[in-house]
Amino acid sequence: MSDNSTLKQIVVGSIVTVIGALAGTIFNLLFVGKLNLNSWWVFALGGALLALFVFRLYREFNQDVVSYGKRVALRTYDNSFVTMDTNKDNQLFGGAQYIRAWQLFEILDASTPFARRRRRGKPVHYGDQVAFKTINKRKMVGAALHNESELTAWVDHVREWESFTLCFAPVSEPVKQDVVRYGSPFALQAHNGKYIQCDFDNNKRLEATAGGIAEWETFVFVNPNNPNQV
Repeated sequence: MSDNSTLKQIVVGSIVTVIGALAGTIFNLLFVGKLNLNSWWVFALGGALLALFVFRLYREFNQDVVSYGKRVALRTYDNSFVTMDTNKDNQLFGGAQYIRAWQLFEILDASTPFARRRRRGKPVHYGDQVAFKTINKRKMVGAALHNESELTAWVDHVREWESFTLCFAPVSEPVKQDVVRYGSPFALQAHNGKYIQCDFDNNKRLEATAGGIAEWETFVFVNPNNPNQV
């Protein structure tokens, strides 16, 4: 049985149960003159089914929403994944064909860069200040603006160099909401005002050097638990 069929059965069962309970209550009040408390289980069952339906509907609607605290992978323009290379000073590159620990990042709220406590579970929106923590080393991704603006993962804190503005990517289709979803293209703007690009002329290294947003500066969040989700 499909999820849609199950959801429809829950809806129908909830509606029928609640209508039946209300009809019985009205009948007792009109013709008997009192409320029959022996049918309390009908209300309880109807309420439980209705609560289950609401919870299921909420999960169906929000399962593709990127939220703070989640683990994500970043897909580049050529459909490869961003990875941290420990053999090259923890620099970030595109080119990975699979999602493993080296390609996983935790997305964090960086609206208050020096804050120790950060909100989790809240949806990520375009225009937010975000940060990324590597899963394998638990280090923060930052743009080395004092060097060649390459992206590395060395520090434990979130400051200006580790904060990025999550921007709407012009090459993507228009979205109805500003909530970021898996499969929706985006760009990242660093503290120097430049955009993060996957430099295909430099071993696909990630750098904060682009003055605009085109294909090389476009990324997509991928759910590591469901890489094919779009």
